Amino acid sequence: MKEQTKKAARPPRGAERAAKDGRAAGRARRAPASPGRAAGTDAGAARRGIPRHRLVETAMGWAWFAAADGAVVKSELPVPTRGEAEEAVARWDGRSREDVRLLPEVAAALADYFAGRSRRLDAPLALDACGDFLRRVYEELRRVPHGEILSYGELARRIGQPGAARSVGTALARNPFPPMVPCHRVVAADRSLGGFSASGGLWMKQRLLALEGHRLRARLERAGAAGEAVLEDAP
Repeated sequence: MKEQTKKAARPPRGAERAAKDGRAAGRARRAPASPGRAAGTDAGAARRGIPRHRLVETAMGWAWFAAADGAVVKSELPVPTRGEAEEAVARWDGRSREDVRLLPEVAAALADYFAGRSRRLDAPLALDACGDFLRRVYEELRRVPHGEILSYGELARRIGQPGAARSVGTALARNPFPPMVPCHRVVAADRSLGGFSASGGLWMKQRLLALEGHRLRARLERAGAAGEAVLEDAP
């Protein structure tokens, strides 16, 4: 007598569907995050140490800042287009994610400042990561009021290091917080603008000084133009 072959028992239809759903969920968890999720608040990214930034459209172009633990860790002056601002962020830290709700008071203060509506930029800054000398330079410079200027040598004297004007200039060239640390308010002893390594170079420096009410006897007509801008008397 032929032995009958028994068919393997199939699991119930509901159990089979649940198994498929479980496998799909596992694949979704392993899949990389969609680029479209970069914008918006991402608390998980913050916990993992991934920096977050916010682009701010202003009257002078697109500025941006990045923050962690409620303090600004990086900012940049406006550039003409959003794309250029995004490229600047990527050069700073390619992992950074845009957060359109990051520190709204800082975004509003930047927009108001560049529109000439406000003289205050009191954002919290992560100065402790800068080192002692840089921190002292930046803290002292933040005390210089809107519309006032000083020389590199005077700033060196104010931090108790007369003769350190060159080191002060180097510190300003490394300033990670323009315009919240207002390095544009520091000029040469002869009232020429000196240097400016932030976005826009000396052309941007003269625009910021003009925004704060200063008159220039000679000025650059466009970004990258040759020549030298010189201040007249302070307002």
